[in-house]
Amino acid sequence: MAKAVSSLGVPGADVLLPHSNGYPYELEHNGRKLPIDSIGSIGSRTKREHARKNGLLYKSLVEKFQIQAVIALGDWDAADIYAWLAQYPTVERFIWLDDLDDACRPGRRTVRDRSKWAIGNLGGRGYAKPASIRHKLTYHDGCKDAIAFINNIKIKK
Repeated sequence: MAKAVSSLGVPGADVLLPHSNGYPYELEHNGRKLPIDSIGSIGSRTKREHARKNGLLYKSLVEKFQIQAVIALGDWDAADIYAWLAQYPTVERFIWLDDLDDACRPGRRTVRDRSKWAIGNLGGRGYAKPASIRHKLTYHDGCKDAIAFINNIKIKK
């Protein structure tokens, strides 16, 4: 799925950063694996230092690769990182596709655009100023499989 996203031909969509709850474990640029430490070290002894270095890694990636569009696949465990990326001045579009709602409501089989709710929720958690992401963020929940993810990736110019 992530490799298909990286082949969209959109500036900045050629960086792949698989992560777990916002903590990256791999980095790829134009199909070439890069050591994460080559961008910003995430090796640390404490959780606090790890989080600080993790933030520096994302900032380094956005600046080095001139990332303009971000496509995030996942739930709210990395919401603080997603909000930070969506607010970053050079990021023009942030598409967040969440599978979690289907897990919570197994009978529902539709994907919903809940962008307005997500923007308010990020603001309520203190992660983002809603006005700074309102024009950038698209949030769809209920993306239960790769087909749903693909069908809901829309990069608007």
